[in-house]
Amino acid sequence: MDLDQLAEKCLENRELVYRMAMRGGGAHMGAAYSLTEILCTLYFAVMKHDPTRPDWEERDRLVLSKGHAAVALYAVLAQCGYIPYKMIEEFGSEQGILAAHPNMHTVPGVEVSTGSLGHGISIATGMALGLRLKGSRSHVYCLVGDGECHEGQLWEAAMTAGHYKLGNLIVIVDKNGHCNDGVTNSILNEEPLADKWAAFGWQVEVAEDGHDLAKLVPLLRSTREKSERPRVIIAITEKGHGLPTYAGRTESHYLTSAQLAGEKLVGGGGGK
Repeated sequence: MDLDQLAEKCLENRELVYRMAMRGGGAHMGAAYSLTEILCTLYFAVMKHDPTRPDWEERDRLVLSKGHAAVALYAVLAQCGYIPYKMIEEFGSEQGILAAHPNMHTVPGVEVSTGSLGHGISIATGMALGLRLKGSRSHVYCLVGDGECHEGQLWEAAMTAGHYKLGNLIVIVDKNGHCNDGVTNSILNEEPLADKWAAFGWQVEVAEDGHDLAKLVPLLRSTREKSERPRVIIAITEKGHGLPTYAGRTESHYLTSAQLAGEKLVGGGGGK
């Protein structure tokens, strides 16, 4: 898949997320739209997985620790064929299985039920350690938010992964600069974030534009190379990327269908 095709997948992903939000009365659009390019790149250009066999033992694992961005995950699962497209129309309904946060027991392709921030990376660390003990060559990818980096449990997991030198664990920080309560660093300053991860024994990379596929694809692909340390990519993104009215604003954290009515999506992954 070339970059133009991948950009089309990103645009389709955003359109599916928009449809879910309109059908379900609203969704966490800011979080979903800031990680679109990251998710699509992982599923279409990086990870080893098979939609016909969600429990394939040799698959790479994706843990969406920031579970409130579930709509973006549902969209990519539909695009890949884990779930039928028609299921998108049932988001938020009593008849459907797609809830506000992902459920590993009901949705094919969801590895972990998440939503309580900070827990996902702990589970991903356990997964990576277990896979290494089995002699597996699979990787575990974990997506966390920058607001989630306020959680103490995240740093306990980071210390553990660094101690055990889990080279099969890759964390991607979706650093969109905002969380539910406002600007992330104004609530609790986490800088210098890269230095903190490095101090815990992690190999650190920074993606200065987490929406630029030309740079993001090779960076994420490089995570498949053998490493003696866990790796973290701090991706600088824009909250609500693609929404003309709400992009880059804390208000995009959760948007109702009424707020979204009339919004026209822009961009499919070519940069900010």
